[in-house]
Amino acid sequence: MKKIFVLIFALHAICYAQTPCSQPIEGTEFNKHFDVLNRIQNDQDRLATAKDLFRNKCLSAKQLKIVCMIFNNERPRLNFALYAFDRVADKDEFYEVLDAFKLYSSAFKLYDVMKGGSIQNIDEPFVTPPSAITFPLFDGYNGPKGCTMPLSDNDFNVLTLNFKQQPNEANRMHEINAFVEKHCVSMAQLMKLSLMLQLESSRLQFLKKNFDKVYDMGSYPYASAVFNTGLYKSDWENYCSNKLAPPVPVLPTQPVAVPCSVSNEDFQAAKKSIQNESGNTVRLALTKQIISAKKCFTSLQIKELVAMMFYETGRMEIAKFGFDYAIDKSNYYQVAEALQYASSKTELMEFLKGK
Repeated sequence: MKKIFVLIFALHAICYAQTPCSQPIEGTEFNKHFDVLNRIQNDQDRLATAKDLFRNKCLSAKQLKIVCMIFNNERPRLNFALYAFDRVADKDEFYEVLDAFKLYSSAFKLYDVMKGGSIQNIDEPFVTPPSAITFPLFDGYNGPKGCTMPLSDNDFNVLTLNFKQQPNEANRMHEINAFVEKHCVSMAQLMKLSLMLQLESSRLQFLKKNFDKVYDMGSYPYASAVFNTGLYKSDWENYCSNKLAPPVPVLPTQPVAVPCSVSNEDFQAAKKSIQNESGNTVRLALTKQIISAKKCFTSLQIKELVAMMFYETGRMEIAKFGFDYAIDKSNYYQVAEALQYASSKTELMEFLKGK
């Protein structure tokens, strides 16, 4: 991914020549901080600790990349990259950090920042429980069940009394997950446990993990009330309805879909046909005809076809034309490597953003 952005980033490096961070922290100090982060298992705690350890510290792009890669999930990884962006000593090397990311959208967020865009705070706020919640009763329940008989409310209240006193979200999550593993609970009890978590994302994660273990699984719509955010409500309800839906039978007579692709043999034959044309106009037209006829090219195959054009205008034309025929559009940024000029790479990136 970094090769797409390297020349673009270089154009912006001059904007940061006067950065107050001219020297990153020494390797010994960095390694000491990294060892601390490496011993933390939860991404949320790791992010908070990383921000504290590197507060007012300068990092090199390579050091920032190493820290980003320690996170298990993309969101905290991007969060820390944006947090530390202003304190990167060698901003002309910032493209190195892109190697730590898997999602195309994350790369674009960093690209926008390099172009001078504002750094948005993507920390998820603590969410207070909704003010009024109706808890379902399990007496007389006769739907799908995940366990035999839930705890009485008295036993539940006694056994979970100290869970809220856990020092952080990770500890609370660990305690309530372990509790459900050992005891049969009702949907109402599962909801009460989820409300001990402060983040809505943690509540959703907990509910999904333990849905199969709940006595009255069919009461899942009640649990939507633990969320304030509509997206989380919808996610929870869709998850449960899909889990409880009867499996769709697969008919043996159904044809098996053949993956759309251009074999290496066909691709090499196409390249040979293009190479036989010495005129720029004919070569350009033939390449378009081949792409539209065969349709199913990988991004790397399109990249090779782009490189076969004589002039940059032709390369750009094929790069844009081939996008609609790529079967792995999330990898299409690789095509930019076949373009020769930084301005062309930037133009293609803007084109892809519009797509």
